[in-house]
Amino acid sequence: MILVVAATAFELKAFSNAVQAGPSLPLQQLVCGIGPVEAALQLSVFLSQAHPLPTAVVNIGIAGAYHRQGQAAALLDICLAEYEELGDLGTCQTKRITPLQVPQCKIPDSFALDASLLLRMQRRLDVAGIAHMSGRFITVSCVSGDRARGELLLDRYPDALCENMEGAALARVCAHFALPFAEMRCISNLVDDPANQDWRLQEACTRCGQIAALLFQENSNHD
Repeated sequence: MILVVAATAFELKAFSNAVQAGPSLPLQQLVCGIGPVEAALQLSVFLSQAHPLPTAVVNIGIAGAYHRQGQAAALLDICLAEYEELGDLGTCQTKRITPLQVPQCKIPDSFALDASLLLRMQRRLDVAGIAHMSGRFITVSCVSGDRARGELLLDRYPDALCENMEGAALARVCAHFALPFAEMRCISNLVDDPANQDWRLQEACTRCGQIAALLFQENSNHD
């Protein structure tokens, strides 16, 4: 049994409709709420009451892409996470965010996602002919409202693909429960100044949900 998690019912709707339309692997679904605190709480409660535990957890939803150097994600691109970072946990100055340093205190803020699960998702998307990108995701406590905020985060993580508000929190909980964790998101917007923003929430939610459902088809070998 695989647990599929999304921040909102809005993000989960297209996925639910798609998996109900045909035979799929055994799965459960959870709306975890928006933001790292609510996401960690809701997943922790669910897993603490689950008997047996799911075999893996997959997070789906939308994300905002950064204007990074090199290949950058575009609107409605599908992105898979290799790493998740708690991007704004630290000391924030006008032009810099630095990790929080507390003597004799370990602060988990970086998480490598399950490589085997990621590879299976990549292969399934390749077989389906769906273009995708893989890389580092940033989890933030507030949506980046202008390009300067995005550049601040890119200064700390130059290879970051996109930002979201739940992934790293979910990864932390899965690490505690020793569960494989993967994440797939569709780009709904670019991190830019308000005048240049072009949000595609509905399209991104629908595209992410429908493509994620392909991973759970009975012939997907995603077990």
